[in-house]
Amino acid sequence: MSLDNSQNRAFFPLDGKVLTSGGSLNVTEGVLAIVDNDPQALTQNGKKVVSSFVGLPKHKDFQILLGKKDLPVTRSTDNKPYASLPFKLSEVVDLKVFAPKSVGVKVDDFIVGFNGTDGTELSLKSNSSSVIELTLCGEPMLQLGYKTGEVTVSVTLQAPYVDSDGNVLEGEFATMQERVEYAVKEFQRMTLLGGASITDYVDIIAVNSENGALSGTAYTFRSLTVTDAGDSNAFARVQAQYPTYKVVKTDRIGDEKSVYTVLVPSATVLADFEITSAGSVKTCEDCPSGFTATDAGFVYHITVEDDGADLSTTVDNIAGYVSGSISRKGNVDGVGIYTLVTDDAVTDAEIATFKASTAVLGTSVVTFVGEVSEICTPDAVVDEIAWVLGNTCYATTKTFELTVADDDCGNARLAEIQSAYPNLTIAVKTENSVNSARTITLTGTGGTANINIGGTNYLATFATNLTTTANNFVTTHGANITTATGGTVTASAGVITYTDATVGFPTITITNATTNLAGNLGTVTVVPQNVNALCQTTYTTTIATNIVCEECSNEFRDLFTAEAPGNFGQTAWTLVTANAFNEDAKMGIRFKGKEFKMIGSEYFRDDMPMYWTSTKLKVAGGQPTFVAESWNNQDKPYKITVLSIASDPEAFGAQLWQTEDESRFYFDGLPRFEGNNYAKWLWGQETKLKGDAQYIDYQLTVNPIKGYQYTPHASEQITYRILVEVGRHTGVEALLNAVAVGAGLPTVQAFGN
Repeated sequence: MSLDNSQNRAFFPLDGKVLTSGGSLNVTEGVLAIVDNDPQALTQNGKKVVSSFVGLPKHKDFQILLGKKDLPVTRSTDNKPYASLPFKLSEVVDLKVFAPKSVGVKVDDFIVGFNGTDGTELSLKSNSSSVIELTLCGEPMLQLGYKTGEVTVSVTLQAPYVDSDGNVLEGEFATMQERVEYAVKEFQRMTLLGGASITDYVDIIAVNSENGALSGTAYTFRSLTVTDAGDSNAFARVQAQYPTYKVVKTDRIGDEKSVYTVLVPSATVLADFEITSAGSVKTCEDCPSGFTATDAGFVYHITVEDDGADLSTTVDNIAGYVSGSISRKGNVDGVGIYTLVTDDAVTDAEIATFKASTAVLGTSVVTFVGEVSEICTPDAVVDEIAWVLGNTCYATTKTFELTVADDDCGNARLAEIQSAYPNLTIAVKTENSVNSARTITLTGTGGTANINIGGTNYLATFATNLTTTANNFVTTHGANITTATGGTVTASAGVITYTDATVGFPTITITNATTNLAGNLGTVTVVPQNVNALCQTTYTTTIATNIVCEECSNEFRDLFTAEAPGNFGQTAWTLVTANAFNEDAKMGIRFKGKEFKMIGSEYFRDDMPMYWTSTKLKVAGGQPTFVAESWNNQDKPYKITVLSIASDPEAFGAQLWQTEDESRFYFDGLPRFEGNNYAKWLWGQETKLKGDAQYIDYQLTVNPIKGYQYTPHASEQITYRILVEVGRHTGVEALLNAVAVGAGLPTVQAFGN
């Protein structure tokens, strides 16, 4: 390449750091500065750093410096900063800035149907159907395995049922709301290649004009930002402090910090995350500030018959006990287990004195365990990090039913079904049952008691034991009770049960007459009954739904859904529909692509692909898919509303890694050590760019005029690019604008103030 051609050189200051005073020897790694090349301006710290160029001679030479790692000076390495060629203010011809137009990812966001305007809602003629198509495309689909980078799925939307006269039939699927919500659920249940859920790539939400305020059990997202290694051990430390909740790692900020998130009931108070410092074995030196020395000594294991009571304040009377060192480890068959430390070995005589000091210690056993060293332990938690409140969302429950045949004896199978679903609460469906029952659990060792049922006393007389007493009561009074009330009495293991119609269930009391025979009354409970005929019983359970969060408008809201329990044998659970569907609801479906981000840190950039994009979408619906005289088709496409169009972020760090490598090679003459993190660290080749941060590109162009033997002069225009993270750019911008002012050029501004 000819030296007369335009050239670019790139500088990457770390976090936008600039030096505005001092000397070139103060330009440390990652810091940007401009220095005066005049030998007369030398200071004890090297070339003078300049930050104002007003009034300086136009012919004075300057250089841009960027500090690098202080490597040993050898034949192939040095400790000098990266430097531009010398330039004069008169040779500075231009300053430009290129800033990202948008921050982060924008996603495709479309509505099919109702968009807030009457007449846009999804509608169908009677006895007709239409197809809604959704195409997912872009890098996420390529990574999933679709060779063309796209896949199309569709759902058929059918009109509500009507009779021959055109009247909408009552019951299931009688409204467009139900039809559209069913279509949304169909979309959400779809899977892509490899079994990936479609909802991992796109949000599919019902639009409903009649949605009110969101309600249910409130849950709040809480996030925690921790400086850590970002590996599985770092995650485990957070999860271990909150075992009741599921912790999810949701973000990684550069190479320094991780963001963890939990979803907990809104009323829950989460304790701060604690970071502690480990202790160390004490040497001859005193413990450092913030640490306290624990005493060295001798560990003893002591067992005492304490019958479950904590006798630490008694056991610690042993000779030489070190204050605060006792610990009760538990109790086995009435014997307490203790450990403690003494400042010296305990003699046999001291053990004898200890055992004789109190009666309870007479049975104690004292066993020497070993010696312990003196250590320095931290006085307090090193750091406490509070959780930050996020969005509040809601959940509710759904009821499911299961109808199965009774056992061979005609009994319900509640215990068997409950055993099959240990994490659920199973109950027999009883709303159609007509009978209730109440128990009388007998107590006492003799005498008599009056059991009053519906105003009549029936005498119970103790005989041998309570089981015999209850059985005798049924034998003596059962027939009379049935004649008088229509109810029945049974007995089992000393418990008398009275069963009668739920309506008009009689009052029951029990009163001791002689000695101490009495009883405890249970509550009146509905008797499980086969709510289905044909020797079957129906069982119910409730399942928590998904979490639904507020949207910018009530009309946009995900549906509360719950997954049915697994089949019991060959029989499936069915959802009990509790929704009140509104025939006036104007419906639509919202499709919103999801961000797809995969950016490795410095340590993984050579081992994994890099993406920061989103799932791109195409949607259509309402177009006729076939012609048949016997079937109606939607005669025009549905209204498609565009809320946003996808765009990928501009100028993010991972896109600039190649440029940074080229710049380093230009200045050092050495390629980067790919896949060798140790060598990169040793040579200072770690990137100064954050993979998922966006960068501003400042371009300072100089045009040195040089003379040659056969040519009066020649131009060697060079553009110096200074790339700095958005939000950390103000120092760089101020320094370059100072150069522009000195050169008589317009200043630049990346963003509004």
